[in-house]
Amino acid sequence: MAQQFNLKRMLVVALVSFFGDSAIAQEQGSSDNGLLAKMGSLQLQLDKQQRLIHALEERLDKYAISEKIVTDDLKARSPKLECQSVSSLGQSAVCPSGFVATGCAAGMNKGSHSIRDANTCVTNESVDWTAAHCCRTIW
Repeated sequence: MAQQFNLKRMLVVALVSFFGDSAIAQEQGSSDNGLLAKMGSLQLQLDKQQRLIHALEERLDKYAISEKIVTDDLKARSPKLECQSVSSLGQSAVCPSGFVATGCAAGMNKGSHSIRDANTCVTNESVDWTAAHCCRTIW
């Protein structure tokens, strides 16, 4: 008899925690069968909530996977700068096809040089070598 009373008390406490104080008044006068029916209803609601939580977790997982794919795709599509130096004897240095000159240097301590046609470094004075720093964007 004491075990039945404790079970009934635990069921009432569970109902109160789920439904609020109004469940106490409704359930104190009801039979054990009424409590069991209420607990069955409560279990169905909990099962429904667990299924909903599981579905939300699956959606979040899919979102995380989609976000990673988009992020990886953007990283893959981010432009990269590729640069190299080219030097030649004389007064000019030409960058390879697809590259543009971003800087020039000249031998014999000469500082008078310019970029022509976007890809050629030219020194305006007689020098033994000219160098070009050449870059391109890679997608």
